[in-house]
Amino acid sequence: NLRTADIVKSLRAIFKDSRNVNEMVDLRISIDGAVKIVQHECRLKGIVLETNIQGDLTGKCNPIEIQQVLLNLINNAIQSLIGSGVAHPKITISAMREGDWIHCAVIDNGPGVSEEFVPKLFQLLVSNRDSGMGLGLWLSKYIVEQYGGQISYEGAPGLGANFKISLPVEPSHHKIPN
Repeated sequence: NLRTADIVKSLRAIFKDSRNVNEMVDLRISIDGAVKIVQHECRLKGIVLETNIQGDLTGKCNPIEIQQVLLNLINNAIQSLIGSGVAHPKITISAMREGDWIHCAVIDNGPGVSEEFVPKLFQLLVSNRDSGMGLGLWLSKYIVEQYGGQISYEGAPGLGANFKISLPVEPSHHKIPN
C-alpha cells in the first residue's frame, strides 16, 4: 500500500512539474526496488534475472520515478519472453556511470520488436500487444526526458530487445552523449 501511494504521488507530481529532485540519490535504490518487485514472477516463469551494476550511480532524481521506468521495461521484457519459445529466457539490467551521465539498460533475449513497430514504440496509446494500453513506454520516455535524459531501443527481430536509458547526474539542458 505504501509503495502504491508513493507511485501515485510520484505520477501526479510528474504532470504537475513539482517533482522532488533536490537530493542526490543512488540509482541502485531504483534498480534494487524494481528487481525485488519482479524477481518472484521471473522465477515462476523460468526467466533468469541478472544485474550488472558498475561504479557510482549517484544522481539527482526521484528514485520512485526511475523505478517506474525500469519496472515498465522489465515487465515488457517479461511479457515478450512469456510464450516466446526461447530456450533460456533471460533479462539483464545493467547500469554504469560515464562522466556526467548514468546509463542503464534492460536487455532480454526474446523475440525483439518488429521493424515496422520500432518507429511507434514511444508513441502515446500505441501498443503491439493485445493487452497493452500504449502508456508505459510513452510515460517512460516522458519521465526520462524530464531529467534531460534519453531512452532508446536497439534490437532486431529474433535477437532480443535492448532499451537504453541515459540520465544526466545533474538534470539540466545537457546534450545527450553519442
